[in-house]
Amino acid sequence: MSDKFFYKGRQDARQHHTAYGGFQTNASQKSGSKKYPLTLVVTSEA
Repeated sequence: MSDKFFYKGRQDARQHHTAYGGFQTNASQKSGSKKYPLTLVVTSEA
């Protein structure tokens, strides 16, 4: 873990990303599986 996330004040960006699940480090909770489906949020119309 590098300090540049906190040194540059980017801590909020990391928390925002992990708030939606982010990357699961636990092998039993794989994102994209049937038990833990990946959620896609569309913020703008194409």
